[in-house]
Amino acid sequence: MSDTRRLTALTLVLGNGLIAFLAAALVPITPDMAAYFGGNNADALSKLALVAPALPMALAAPFMGALTNKAGLRRVYLTALLLFGVFGTAGYLAQSFHQLLTTRFLLGFAAAGIGASGITLATRLFEGTARNKLLGYQGATAAAGGIFAMVAAGFLGEISWRMPFLIHLCALFMLPLALTQIPKVGAPDVTSVKGSFNRTLALIYAIAAFAAILLFLAPVHVPFLVKELGLTGSTSRMVAVLPSIIASTLVSSCYGIIRRYLKPWPIIGLMFTLVGTGALMIGLAASFPGLLVGMAVIGSGMGLVFPNITSMVADRTDGKLRSIAMGGVLTATFAGEFLSPIVTQPLAAALGEAAMFRMLGTGVTVLGIVLLMVLLVKRR
Repeated sequence: MSDTRRLTALTLVLGNGLIAFLAAALVPITPDMAAYFGGNNADALSKLALVAPALPMALAAPFMGALTNKAGLRRVYLTALLLFGVFGTAGYLAQSFHQLLTTRFLLGFAAAGIGASGITLATRLFEGTARNKLLGYQGATAAAGGIFAMVAAGFLGEISWRMPFLIHLCALFMLPLALTQIPKVGAPDVTSVKGSFNRTLALIYAIAAFAAILLFLAPVHVPFLVKELGLTGSTSRMVAVLPSIIASTLVSSCYGIIRRYLKPWPIIGLMFTLVGTGALMIGLAASFPGLLVGMAVIGSGMGLVFPNITSMVADRTDGKLRSIAMGGVLTATFAGEFLSPIVTQPLAAALGEAAMFRMLGTGVTVLGIVLLMVLLVKRR
C-alpha cells in the first residue's frame, strides 16, 4: 500500500472513530444531566438524549447512500465533518432538554453523512484482504474513539456536565486532513451491480438492529447500575464502561485474523454468545470489579459487530447498490441504538437494572451458543 493510500485509510479510520463520540461523550454525565434539568422523567430523558442521534441516523442513512451517488463521496464526507463539529458542540449551550435533544437530533444527520460516505469510501477504494483489515481497523478506531471520548468526558464532567460536548470539536480539527487525503471518487459503474435487496440482506439488517439494541445496554444502563453499587461521580461511570470499549478495540483490530478461521455467519453466533455472557455477568456482579469483567466480555462481542456486518453486506453488493446497502447497515444499527432504551427501560423499571441484565443475558447466551453450534456443524 502506497503512502498516499495509507493516509487515506488513516483518514477514514479516524473519521469513523468520531461516530463513537455520539454516546461515549455523554455516558459519564447522563445522571448529572438528569439532576441538572430535573423533572419526573429526568432519568428517561437523559437516556433519550444519549441515543437521540441514532434516530436521524437511522432515517437519513439510506438517503445519504443515494446522496453520495449524486453529490459525490468526498463532498458529503467533508460537509458532514463540518456539521458534526458544529452541532455536537452546540449541546454545550443547551438550557433545556428540548434544546439538548434538538442539537443531538441534528448531530445525528451529520453522523449519518460521515458513516455512509466513510464506509462506502472504504469499500470502494480497498478490496479483498486490505478491505477486511481496513474494516477491522475502522471498528477498532470506533471503539478507540469511544475510549478517548469516555475518558475525556469523565474528567471534563467533573468540571461541568457541559464540558464533554466540546469533544466534538475534534471533527473540525480533522477537516484539513480530510481535505488533502480524501480523493474524488468517480460514480459507480452502473453496468456492475452485484446483488439485490433480498432476504439475506434483510436478515443481516435485522441482526444488526438486534445487536445494536443489546450493545447499548451497557452505555445506557450501566451508569445507573454503578450508582446502585454506591459509586458516584462521572469518573466512576467512565471507568465502568471503559473495559467494554478496550475489549471492543482489540477484537475489532483482529477481525482480519478471525476471518481466516471463521466465516461471517459463525462469527454472528460467537458475537451473541459473548454479548449474552457479558450481560449475564454484569447482572450477577455483586461488586465493581465483577462488573468490569462483565463489561470486558460484552465488549469482546461488540468488537465483532461492525466489521462483520459491513463485510457481509459488501460481499453481496457492488456498484450503486453498495452505497445504498451500506446506508441500510447504518439505518439498522442506529435504529437499534435508538430503540434500545425504549425497549429496555420498561424492563429495568419493572425488574431493576441488574435483573434485566440477567434475564437478557441468559436468553442471548443460549441463542448465541445454539447459532454457533448449528452453523459450525453445517459448515462441516
